[in-house]
Amino acid sequence: MMKKTFLYIASAFVAASLLTSCGSGNSLAKKIEGSWQGNPQAIASSGEGIITMTDEWAFVGDDNKATGGDLIITSMASVEWPLSIAGDSIAPGADPYAVTVSATVSLNAVWDIDQHDPDDEIVVSIDPKTLSVSIDPDAVAVSADGKPATVDSIPGEIYASVRRELLKSAQTRFFPVNHLDDVEIKGDVLKFEIPSGQEKKGDVKIRLTRQGDLKH
Repeated sequence: MMKKTFLYIASAFVAASLLTSCGSGNSLAKKIEGSWQGNPQAIASSGEGIITMTDEWAFVGDDNKATGGDLIITSMASVEWPLSIAGDSIAPGADPYAVTVSATVSLNAVWDIDQHDPDDEIVVSIDPKTLSVSIDPDAVAVSADGKPATVDSIPGEIYASVRRELLKSAQTRFFPVNHLDDVEIKGDVLKFEIPSGQEKKGDVKIRLTRQGDLKH
């Protein structure tokens, strides 16, 4: 009799634990659904450009999955790139010329609540094949010594260089992301950490502000 009673108590404890875990995961999943945007930040460039990116993370819920769904990461980028004036006519004169290009960087992923720690951990799986860079040809500005200027044309290699730089930056920043730690939502602010995976390099702290809910 005592053995049966013990088994009933143990089963009830396990069931309660599972319900609590599931409830916590559902709560975080519902809170995080929507679009969240960060502040503009300077991004290191391996070339001569100056890159500024503003990230937006859109967590889309899946009707068939209570604790996860699609994740769309979009970065609005502004890149200032120097124009060479040696021996050509694209930027006549001696002043240093630069072109500022606007672009959109995007990639897709899936997210799910980490069942081992459903209160504040999220598992992420990035799809590298979805990474894309779109340059807006109508949002190109030229400056000479910091002042607005005009040139005959923008060399195609400038756009190619900007695209390569943005692709490299996105790969470095987002491809390693597979887990969001210490996820915290207070009001319209979402905070989490992205593990660096390196002992001597600290985790990346992210702070985003809610932009709105998503329809799915």
